[in-house]
Amino acid sequence: MKATTGSWASAEMGDADLGQAARTGRVVQMLDVMVRHPAGTVSQCFRVPREQEGAYRFLENDAVTYLD
Repeated sequence: MKATTGSWASAEMGDADLGQAARTGRVVQMLDVMVRHPAGTVSQCFRVPREQEGAYRFLENDAVTYLD
């Protein structure tokens, strides 16, 4: 049986400790959308305005750090 992208995203990031459950939920949601709609920019990848806003808020959040 093939896993859905949502279950894959949840398996990959569902246990991430991002300080708040809402952040973890957001990153799972973002990963799911990015897998289904790969693109070069947030506005191309996230086609629904509320998803775009959530992605921008997540990416601009000082509590979230990234590894190079």
